[in-house]
Amino acid sequence: MFCCECTICEPRDDWQITNEAKNGERGAGFLYKRAKNSAVWSKRYCVLTDTKLVYYLERDRMVMKGEIILAGATASMSSSRANTKKKYFFNISHPQCGVREMYAKTKNRRLQWMEKINDISTDLSAHAMYGKLSKQGGMRHNTWQERWCICSGSTLDYFEQATDNQAKGSIGMTLNIHSLLYILLNALFNLHLQWHSSHHKLYCRSAWCHR
Repeated sequence: MFCCECTICEPRDDWQITNEAKNGERGAGFLYKRAKNSAVWSKRYCVLTDTKLVYYLERDRMVMKGEIILAGATASMSSSRANTKKKYFFNISHPQCGVREMYAKTKNRRLQWMEKINDISTDLSAHAMYGKLSKQGGMRHNTWQERWCICSGSTLDYFEQATDNQAKGSIGMTLNIHSLLYILLNALFNLHLQWHSSHHKLYCRSAWCHR
């Protein structure tokens, strides 16, 4: 059967985004992603978690190629690229992380990816926070480096730049430290917070909070 809702007629597609999702995943499947600062499009196996879109080289999820933060992101149809046969373009836009260009093979797949991404972003909007922090680390372990961080769920991921494709590291947190971090960041994010990664300590000015 064919769909004649538009000038680009395509066979019926019964694909569902949850068909290949494993335990703990919100969706999975192949998408095509445009490389940053390049005209090259690459086929990637994409997996939606509760906080991000992670993309791999193949379906086996063995070689991770990057990740896209979904807290604060919006998925929408591309306004700059016209759809062609088997290329249905959409963007994942973030005010700090920039725009990632993607396309799916059918309208149905694009719609499901966009809806699921926007649902996850909405779920995260109530408690996820992101911005710049200073983290202690480096070769000598006594250097403070500015990192773009995002706190969502039970982890704090940190990037060298907000536009990077992959986090430099991740810090797991217990429920208590996550709740404490949420309160501190929510009230004081515009101040100079610093994160001591080796001992998992936070401080703002002179107040220390231990895990």
